[in-house]
Amino acid sequence: MVHVSADKWKCKPGGWDKLNTEIFDPVLSAEDFPIIFNEPISEPERLTRFRSPYIDGDALHFFLDDYRFECLWNQPKKYAEKFRGMVICSPDFSQYTDWNNNLNRWNHYRKQWLGAYFQSEGAHVIPSVCWAGPESYQYCFSGIPKHSMVALSVVGCFKFSHEFSMGFDEMMMRLEPHTVLCLGEFDKVYKGNMQPHIIQYSWSFKSRSADKVNKRALIQQILPGVVA
Repeated sequence: MVHVSADKWKCKPGGWDKLNTEIFDPVLSAEDFPIIFNEPISEPERLTRFRSPYIDGDALHFFLDDYRFECLWNQPKKYAEKFRGMVICSPDFSQYTDWNNNLNRWNHYRKQWLGAYFQSEGAHVIPSVCWAGPESYQYCFSGIPKHSMVALSVVGCFKFSHEFSMGFDEMMMRLEPHTVLCLGEFDKVYKGNMQPHIIQYSWSFKSRSADKVNKRALIQQILPGVVA
């Protein structure tokens, strides 16, 4: 009978640390969520989706179906090396109002953990923000710095403009971000009264990158003659 050699006992089996408890020890918020630290980042010219060609001036985003970037949680060290020196949005794992609250908290934890880990390894991280109704407000902004740049997506939110607007106002009140990067048509979804500094990026399912909206051209289109 062949037994496992003695040196093999020094090695941990595959899948030993699926929860990523031994890779990185983050600084935690009062609610025990990893903290992404504020850092000066210029407004990106484009939001480029994960696995697309990245050029300087872009920010890589993960406003996609979760299965498309689950690999980041499964292999964080591999992607930390790839993202070093890049500007990225923290991975936006989904939260839903009809999910068990523990699942939403777990996805917020993973978003914060990966963002903090990639930042510690040399990536420049823009915190992504999402929520799942008023019951999520107690944790979904935890670990995100105040007075920073944040990113979010309104793609698919048109039927839930009231819920989105409530959460957005709560986010503005709690985080007071100086700039909000928005993928999609913010003005068609948001129904509140706040006037934050929004950088809107056009969205197309045919394109892998979302370009910054030309505000001057947009005003000219809506109010002809106002802009010379």
